Amino acid sequence: MPENHAQLTMRPTVIGGEMALGDYTVIWDGLRIGRIFKAAGLGGHDAWSWSVSLPNRPQPSSHRGQAASLEEAKALFRAAWTELRERLNDRQIEQVRAIDADRSRPWHK
Repeated sequence: MPENHAQLTMRPTVIGGEMALGDYTVIWDGLRIGRIFKAAGLGGHDAWSWSVSLPNRPQPSSHRGQAASLEEAKALFRAAWTELRERLNDRQIEQVRAIDADRSRPWHK
């Protein structure tokens, strides 16, 4: 399957060695590209926050937000990722992979 068409998958997010309930890391072609997680919304209603992010890449406000449901969050995430992926070339993806694989980075500790 060509890299541009790799599927998005969600895995439970692990923080401090424990899985966080209602918190998912989104994976594309083996690369972590963001999160979708349940958060307290306005008025005490649950909301789903989502964020597409890559190391050392600016994150415009259009690459994060909130949704009323998990399905809506997934759809918004996919649209933002599709827009970002179309602007990245293979060299840039490889740079992101190298940064992500560097376990000396502060967020890996």
